[in-house]
Amino acid sequence: MRVQHAERLLTDGRKLRAAIDAAPMLTEITFERPATQGRRARTVHQQIKAVRVTLKPPARPDRTLAEVTVTALLATEPHPPADEDPLDWLLLTDLPVETPEQAIEKLSWYLCRWQIEVYFKVLKSGCRVEQLQLETRERLEPALAFYLIIAWAACCT
Repeated sequence: MRVQHAERLLTDGRKLRAAIDAAPMLTEITFERPATQGRRARTVHQQIKAVRVTLKPPARPDRTLAEVTVTALLATEPHPPADEDPLDWLLLTDLPVETPEQAIEKLSWYLCRWQIEVYFKVLKSGCRVEQLQLETRERLEPALAFYLIIAWAACCT
């Protein structure tokens, strides 16, 4: 899960971002960011940190929520091109991240989202599957199987 609230409090009183900033760099990763509308494709080099933390639960008037222990994974781009904003991500997982290989694996999963977004854009906009408005499973499954192949071919070739 990508984090939007880096200022979340931890059970030890620190804030999430402060805890991950204090962690040592675990490894580095380099990948190609694909072109999107208004952005050119480019090589991205990120430094990765990981730390196991326990999030303080938010207060609820009607119940007490449990603490949640997660691994915070921070991928920062220290030197982006001059005309680009840095590509920085703060991700949370319930999986352990103790080695560089585990960190790269989790980030690789997150990187798949670009391919998934393009795939569904082709499926929805290019193939217009939502306009089919098929109401029965017997009609929907063959149509979806056909359009999935088209969307895959458009994305992956």
